[in-house]
Amino acid sequence: MKKWYKLYLKSFLVLLTVVIVGVSLMFLFSLLEEPVNPRYAGLLYPLIGGLYLSILPVIYLLQLMLSLLKEREDAAGKNRQSIWRKARASAAVFSIIFLLMLPFTYRLADVDDAPGLILFFSLPILFGGAGYALFSLFLEKEQEDS
Repeated sequence: MKKWYKLYLKSFLVLLTVVIVGVSLMFLFSLLEEPVNPRYAGLLYPLIGGLYLSILPVIYLLQLMLSLLKEREDAAGKNRQSIWRKARASAAVFSIIFLLMLPFTYRLADVDDAPGLILFFSLPILFGGAGYALFSLFLEKEQEDS
């Protein structure tokens, strides 16, 4: 059962990484084909840059979790602790990037009269942390069982 559980978590991580990279490339190509309206360019380009910048800690976090799953049972506990520290730092960097994007979001929502935009850019802060906590709970439980 543990082997299938580990395989399920690994396949979930790989699939999530492929989806994130695929969607981000798709949006990047569509942005290159049809640039942003010059009226909103000063507000949108920092948001788009922040979105693409926030992908880096997420992919790094997924890579750390995958390396944690690949780690052998007889490996030292210090290595696991350093991986967990790096993962927490990566999740914090992700949240900080979105917090830094909030002023641009507020200004864009005010100019465009779109209050839902504020909610759209605030949700990753909440769900990113919750997703990390949930996945780390599963991994810690799996490590305790092994």
